[in-house]
Amino acid sequence: MGSGGDLPVHELLRTCSTRLCLPKDQTIHVPGTKDTNLYYIEEGPVRFSLNSYDGDEKILYILGPGNFFNEGSICCPQEVMCHIYCEESSVILKVDSTVFRTLMKNAAFVEALFRGLMCKNNLLEQEVSNISFKSCKERLLLIFVKECCKDKIYDHDWYDVKKRYTHQDLASIIGANRVTVSKMIGELCEECQIRCLNRKIQVNRKALKRRD
Repeated sequence: MGSGGDLPVHELLRTCSTRLCLPKDQTIHVPGTKDTNLYYIEEGPVRFSLNSYDGDEKILYILGPGNFFNEGSICCPQEVMCHIYCEESSVILKVDSTVFRTLMKNAAFVEALFRGLMCKNNLLEQEVSNISFKSCKERLLLIFVKECCKDKIYDHDWYDVKKRYTHQDLASIIGANRVTVSKMIGELCEECQIRCLNRKIQVNRKALKRRD
C-alpha cells in the first residue's frame, strides 16, 4: 500500500481499514484488553471512562467523529486502562499496526494523529485544573457552557445546550452523585445561570459571557 498521496485523512483511512458499524452501548474495549490496532471514529460519539471496584463510573472524555484512539498501544504495547464504548450507534475504522507504519509516511495523517493527541491532552489538563480549583457546581455549569449552541437565542438571554445528559452522566463527569447533581441544577436555576424548559437545559447569556 502507498502512503496515500494527497487524499484527505478520512478518505485515506477508508482505503486501508476495516469498517465497524457498532450499535449503541457496544463495548469496544474493557480495562486489561491488549490491542495493537489504531481506531478512527467516523460516526457517533465514543465514551472513555474509568470504573471503581464499587462500579462507580468516572467519564474521562467523549470523542466524536474525526478522532483517533488507542494510538499509544501501537507504539508501546500496553493494556487498555479504560472502558471504551459507543454512546450512540457508531462507525469505527480499524487500522492494523502494519498499515499504521505505512501511514506514518503521510504528512496529513501524522498531523491529524498529533492534533488528536494534543486535543485529548488538553481535555485532561482542563479536567485536572477543574478538579483542583473549581467546585462541583462550577464544573457542572462549565459542562453546560461548553455544549451551548450559539446559533439561536431565546427570550433575548438563553441558549440551548446541544447535548442531553442524564443526571448520572453528569455525576460521572464531575465526580458526584445523582442527588447532588439534581440539587446543584436547582441552585443554578435559582441563580438564573441556567433554566430548564420543556425538559431541555438552557444557559443564560451572562453566564456564558463570564466564561468566554
